[in-house]
Amino acid sequence: GDGARLDVVDFGSGMGILRRARSRTGSGLGLSGIRKRAEKLGGGVEIQSSPGTRTRVSVLLPRGD
Repeated sequence: GDGARLDVVDFGSGMGILRRARSRTGSGLGLSGIRKRAEKLGGGVEIQSSPGTRTRVSVLLPRGD
């Protein structure tokens, strides 16, 4: 297709720190680091979470022709 998608799903109790993670910057391996690396490659990250439900982190990368 047009690229690759990686979904990581945790069937725990949701991420209470999601808002804080979105606003933080850094070069570590956390969510902000994953987002930065994906954007550097022309892709992006989608995060779906709410208290009491699963969390899904999707990394979307375009084809590297």
